[in-house]
Parts: sequence; structure tokens; C-alpha cells
Amino acid sequence: MRIGIDARELCGHSTGVGRYLAGLLRQWAVDDRARYHEFVLYAAGPIASSLDSRRFPTRTIPGGAGTWWEQVEVPRAVASDHLDIWFAPAYSAPLRIKAPIVVAIHDLSFVAHPEWFRLREGARRRWLTRQSASHAAAVITISEFSKRELIDRLDVDASKIHVVPPGVEGVVTARRSGPVPPRVLFVGSIFNRRHVPDLIRAFAPIARAHPGTSLDIVGDNRSYPHQDLQQTIAAEQLQAQVRWHRYVTDAELAELYARARTFAFLSEYEGLGLTPEGTAEKFILDGDNTYGGRVVTNPSGGLLSKGHPLGATGLAQCTELVWQLRGTADKRQVEGARVALQHNLGLGGACVVTLYQRQ
Repeated sequence: MRIGIDARELCGHSTGVGRYLAGLLRQWAVDDRARYHEFVLYAAGPIASSLDSRRFPTRTIPGGAGTWWEQVEVPRAVASDHLDIWFAPAYSAPLRIKAPIVVAIHDLSFVAHPEWFRLREGARRRWLTRQSASHAAAVITISEFSKRELIDRLDVDASKIHVVPPGVEGVVTARRSGPVPPRVLFVGSIFNRRHVPDLIRAFAPIARAHPGTSLDIVGDNRSYPHQDLQQTIAAEQLQAQVRWHRYVTDAELAELYARARTFAFLSEYEGLGLTPEGTAEKFILDGDNTYGGRVVTNPSGGLLSKGHPLGATGLAQCTELVWQLRGTADKRQVEGARVALQHNLGLGGACVVTLYQRQ
């Protein structure tokens, strides 16, 4: 097959979708199941690529790489390229091309929360994504939660949605040399819903009490309304202890992870897909995280009720969930419990997520 790919996210500094697409291309380059296919990369500018140009030829279509480029310039350019399929890795696709479309829609934050986006940008995203999903032969998304969102909010036929979680190519390690000072790391684009200014302000008393502590923030500023991180850093007098990296290479990111003592994450409610990103506070205030709500978390009381004996913590979680599914949890019993989730973070970066189901 001859597969056309929207590769404009590979131009310049590749971030989320660009790294997602680059990872797919590297895998397709070595996967025997893909070796008989040709992948044509369409971009608005030069692409830095080490791929075999015979299997992954690049076609440059000059333009601004925006909606006009996608909807007008691309269909005009590919009309005579005899493509068998078009893959759009970032939410929207050219609506006038003849080839079947496969589009990746990673989330629907701009539909669920239009207030997070400028009026024109939000309207553009919502219309194009809805039309692309409607025209597509197949839609790829990253989680069952996003699949439900596509069905409920865009009325996408469930039969053409394919859940393909992001993969990991390999473990990148960076060597530590000598003692490592206490460093906190946050990685992710700066959106208002991620409350990065609040993270900086919360870090301030720690920094004053422990002068050797530092905070690294990695991500470009996409906040709306605009949040001035530099002003927040200056207001807290943290210029010497907070470093904001708008972009880092993969090697630099590995080094930052290796040197970090702890990490600042989004809420685990959001990370596990129990509630959309940016809504954890409402999730808790509405009581959706306890008895009578949508998800009962820590029915045993969690670590606050029993401490944290290493090793035994995981076994205690397992035991509690089995009791819940058997209906033998006494006064803690969650009525009608049929599915349970165990999430456990440990020393050395260990993370275990286990699902239990009652048959």
C-alpha cells in the first residue's frame, strides 16, 4: 500500500504529536509487517529524518502548515499521487482527498472544555475534528475513556474507533555522577488546567527552607488566558531555583529525569482516566470519588489509615479489592462492585496498575 502521512509535526522542534508520529515511523521502518508498504511524508518544510528515503520519501508542500495548507494545499498536491490511505496523526485530516482516512484523535478537551481555548481556535478544532471523524474510515485514540468521549460527544460510530495506547520504544538512562541535589521535575505543555503557577508558588516555601532544592519545568506555554511563568518565578524570588525549559531534546530530557529526586504529576484521578484532565477538583467536590459517587477510592482508608509497610502495602490493596469483589468487605462494602483497580507507586520508579473483575 502507498500511505500518505501528514508529517508537519516533524518540522522544527517535535513535541507531543511529533514524537508520537516519529515513534510510529521508527517502528514501521523495522516491522516486517510494514516492509511492503510505502510511506509518503507530506510537510510544509524540511524534516530531519534518518529513515530510508526509498520507503519514506518526503514531499514538501510550501505553506504555513495551518488549516489552509491542510484543507486546500494538501488535497491539490496529493490528487495525482495514487495514495491508498491517508494517516492524520493530529486530530484533523484533509476532507477533500479521495483516499480513505485514518485519523488519530488523542483527546477531546476542546469539546469538553471550550473555555480552555480561544473562541476562534476552539471553534476551528471542534468543527475540523468532528468532520474528520465523520469522514474517516477509522479513528485511533489512546484510551477507553477517549473512546467513550468520541462516542458521547462527537457521535462517532463505536465500530470504527480503535484504542491503541501509546507505547514505549525502550528505556533511556542517563548516568548520575556524584551526589544529586534535591530536584523536582514537571514535564508537559503549560495549560491553565495544569496549574503550573500554583506549582511554583507551592514550591516557594520548600525552596526557602531548603536552599539547595530546585524545580525544573519543561514545556512550552500554551495557556489561555496567558499565564506569565517568569513573572510568577520573579514574584516568588525563585530565579536561582526554578528553571523553565521551553524545549529540550530527548537526551536532555533523559538527563533531567535521571537527576530529579521527585516528580510533579497531574492528579492520579486524571491520569487513570477517571475524570478528564483539569477536572479532579470538581470530581472530588461533587463526591464522585467516594460512596454514592461514580468511583469509590480507598475504601479501606488508604495509607492514612494503615501506614506504609513496604511490600505489605501492595498485598493489602489486593486483599481489600478481592474482599470488595466477593462482597465480604463488611461496612466498607461498595454495593454492586464488579471491577476494581489497584494503583501502586513504589521506590525506584516502580509503578503497578492491576485490574480485577468479578465473573
